[in-house]
Amino acid sequence: MTIMTAGLSGLAIKHLVESPNVQRSTMTALIVIREVCAAFAYVVLLLVSLSSGSEETVAVTAIALVVLFARAFDASEYWYQSRMESNKTAPIRIGVVLAFLAVRLLLAVNGANLTVFVVLYLLESVLVSAGLLLRYTLDKSSQGFGRLDSGIVSDLFSKSWILLLAGVAAQINTRSDIVILQALLGSESVGMYAAAARLSELFYFLPVVFMTATFPALLSTRRRFGERSAEYRAALQRSYDLACWAGVGIASVVLLLGPFALTVLYGEKYAAAGEILQIHVLVLPLVFMAAVFSKWIVAENLLVASLVRHALGGVLNVGLNFWLIPQIGLIGAAYATVISYAVASYVSCFIGSRTRVAGVQMSIALAAPVRFAAKILKERGNRR
Repeated sequence: MTIMTAGLSGLAIKHLVESPNVQRSTMTALIVIREVCAAFAYVVLLLVSLSSGSEETVAVTAIALVVLFARAFDASEYWYQSRMESNKTAPIRIGVVLAFLAVRLLLAVNGANLTVFVVLYLLESVLVSAGLLLRYTLDKSSQGFGRLDSGIVSDLFSKSWILLLAGVAAQINTRSDIVILQALLGSESVGMYAAAARLSELFYFLPVVFMTATFPALLSTRRRFGERSAEYRAALQRSYDLACWAGVGIASVVLLLGPFALTVLYGEKYAAAGEILQIHVLVLPLVFMAAVFSKWIVAENLLVASLVRHALGGVLNVGLNFWLIPQIGLIGAAYATVISYAVASYVSCFIGSRTRVAGVQMSIALAAPVRFAAKILKERGNRR
């Protein structure tokens, strides 16, 4: 999915917000770019499946990968996100997903084979994409699609490839622990670790949703007042403050209730995964702020910074896993993840002079309670 989206999400929203006069051509360009990337991903992943030596695996993979071409049409959703109207597309996704969930449960009870579920997965994606596309084309406020503009395609793709590489590096950062654990400790350890990792990743997704919803407003503030304006800096600081302390709040709850939740979900044999989960969520405040940072990078066109931070995190994650897992096992993998995420999310901001301002704002967000307390004391002093 990283290859298929081609790093276009933030760039697409920025282009739609800042260049409303060419929205029709932009929408066409987004779908064409995503289809080209889908074709590339299809060929690469199908060739990888050939190494399995199983005709059934290749056939199932060939069917499942068709979903890439369908999801390219999800680009129509960017238009709604740019207008902060995601509520108009959410019912389509939720409705289709719930309907197919019911069908899957029914077929599972009746012992359906793997191919049936793969076909259902494909149909679900096709229906979601078709629903989103139909919603966009029938929307009276949309401009539809226009002539393909090679200039827009070139502009978007010339920037998206950097974010594409950054996305691949991010995947290495988030998945290398599982791969290395499998190689060093085996499947049983991977199962224990994955139980905690899946739950923590659910929380990592929340700030992405928040920033997708608020990014257009941030872009509008920047466009209206300027990139160096007090209004824009204040809007960014509010986003960092909210992200940071939402992360602190969720991390606090998970630290207290996470181990209990894991035993309820997976059983007593996974009780040891509770400590892994508690370590993982320690970095949540920084991960939440990194969602703001990643959108700011797009807004300021500092795309190389995204590649640098994710590449640094990926290399560090791999190195730390190979060092710590042989010494302290699963806990070592958890600490490797936390350290690499902290470096990619926060420490990397201070590497370049242009991104240092983001690191300063994150630091200020971490001190938000002190700031607010000082503000209250100052106001009380002024009243006297």
